[in-house]
Amino acid sequence: MAQRKTFDVAAIQPQFWHLSEVQTALVRRDVATLLRVFLAQHPACTQTQLALMIEHDRAEVSNWVRGVRQGRVCDIDVLGRIADGLAMPDAARIRLGLAPQEMRLSQFTDDHERAAEGHAGALRVTICGSRHGGANGAEIDAVIPGLARVILLQGWQVTHGPVGVGIEVTTYLADHYHPPGARAAVGTFGHHHVVAPADYLLVIGGGAGTRIELDLAVTMRKRILPFARSGGAAAWFLAESPATRSLAWLSGNDLAVLTEADATAYPQIVHDLIAATEGAHQ
Repeated sequence: MAQRKTFDVAAIQPQFWHLSEVQTALVRRDVATLLRVFLAQHPACTQTQLALMIEHDRAEVSNWVRGVRQGRVCDIDVLGRIADGLAMPDAARIRLGLAPQEMRLSQFTDDHERAAEGHAGALRVTICGSRHGGANGAEIDAVIPGLARVILLQGWQVTHGPVGVGIEVTTYLADHYHPPGARAAVGTFGHHHVVAPADYLLVIGGGAGTRIELDLAVTMRKRILPFARSGGAAAWFLAESPATRSLAWLSGNDLAVLTEADATAYPQIVHDLIAATEGAHQ
């Protein structure tokens, strides 16, 4: 029996991913338009070959191309197979809402490397906190998607404990952005080990354990970014603790903005403050 041909993805030119129609389709997760444009730009690739590449049935590809099947796709596994099959570059993957191929976050183990190996020189962020100690669960729910997206886009190396908000953020990231090779989210045991690697400490809610981590962070002179509206240890730290040394790196205006931030604003404020600080040190 003759072997079915496969299309060589190396034939996809980088310019393809810069076509305005392609970029719009990626942002909208409009798979039908993406595949139609792909086939028009690559006449050497048949629908059957394309189906093999993206691990879909030939009839499904045909229905997308003909407009019979709903063009917009939200299923992260489907999007992941399409991205992998088309050898989508990282910029295109991010537009599609997927993690880049080169993403190796400390909270994930995969088939190739352990979290502790990480990326040399990557900025390290620790996420502390939990839903205990009077934490505001609604605010925590609301802030998790924004934090996951900032981590995705910035490629920060993240540390967190085995339970708590940190692992909720990384689980959300895994479920919604499909980092290549991710198999499990892992946590670090021991308050000292959670805090020690951090360049910055993000504090979301939290009870007694988080207060211990905050005390350690102050002693280690870590830069701390509490989310006050999440309640718990984060609110306590801003309102009652002797936090001067760990907040002195912030200007009065920056501290006021941080203190008043809601769940929508907090991730962007964290990004801006870290970017400004790291830029000033370069």
